[in-house]
Amino acid sequence: MENISQTLKSLLLKNSYKTIDKKDFLEKLKTYFGIENLDKEIIILFNQKGYEINIEQQYMNTYPFEQEYIKKYVLQEGVKNEYNNKFIYYNKIIFNDNISAITSLIGNKESVEDIYFYFDYEKNTMLNKFALSNINYDNFVYVVKRIWTFR
Repeated sequence: MENISQTLKSLLLKNSYKTIDKKDFLEKLKTYFGIENLDKEIIILFNQKGYEINIEQQYMNTYPFEQEYIKKYVLQEGVKNEYNNKFIYYNKIIFNDNISAITSLIGNKESVEDIYFYFDYEKNTMLNKFALSNINYDNFVYVVKRIWTFR
């Protein structure tokens, strides 16, 4: 029986996610998340969303739910579910540089903010232009202020 991490990886693969080799995966973790020390199987990203990186299965978990809830309710809906789409698109953008995934999210300000500002993904000109002209900078300033208060 598949565990939840294998089920999530299967969802990605069924939706044209391409597994990359370990070296490329580690390089992307360093580039987009500043992660160099991989002494754990799961890494929780330091942002307000609490996304997790699954090192073994090589994906980013973007679900805001507990694993049992994801397994029981969310995954059954497939691509009809907005959380599944976000999970698929984010992983295809960050780890596959997938243009069609970028195009699918370009109208969603929150997603563009995540990808552009939090993950520092600046490879795509279309995404850059949209991010710089449409992002709610008040929200971004709030996050920066929160980070500085922890130091």
